[in-house]
Amino acid sequence: MSDLYSQHRIFVDHYAILGVGLLADEPAVKAAFRRLAKVHHPDYSGDDGLKFLEVYNAYRVLGDTAAREQYDRQYRAAISSWKNAH
Repeated sequence: MSDLYSQHRIFVDHYAILGVGLLADEPAVKAAFRRLAKVHHPDYSGDDGLKFLEVYNAYRVLGDTAAREQYDRQYRAAISSWKNAH
């Protein structure tokens, strides 16, 4: 079952969510998060906060060096898999 699950997971593109490139440094990632957090935080936007959580989760991964390295490996594998399938 875990193999089936892992084959059908949806890959989330944290770079696209934050609007930064793959080579963005930590200050650029942080600036993107802060800009988007101001726009999507439920206290300011009045929405349900789902977009803010998406932005926060993207920053949580890309803002942490170890988590980003692991994510980048998965990202490259997902892109490679997608290219091979199409």
